[in-house]
Amino acid sequence: EPIQMELDEDEDAAVFEWFYDHRPLQYTKLIKGPSYRQWRLTIPILASLHRLAGQLLSNLSDKNYFYLFDLPSFCTAKALNCAIPG
Repeated sequence: EPIQMELDEDEDAAVFEWFYDHRPLQYTKLIKGPSYRQWRLTIPILASLHRLAGQLLSNLSDKNYFYLFDLPSFCTAKALNCAIPG
């Protein structure tokens, strides 16, 4: 299910116009070339995107939180044909 955040016109002024566009900034000088691979974003745009992304990122920094399923250990066990209980 997609997330749509409420943007504030004052705080998010750097990204407010184009944040929900399909290919934002496509015909501006901030995108280098037609390949859409290289970006040159300004500091206010980067700051706004970082602040908005903070709401989406997990704040779980405890490595033991995911102890029930550790993907590298799972792949190693499967590669060695070990029986995985559970």
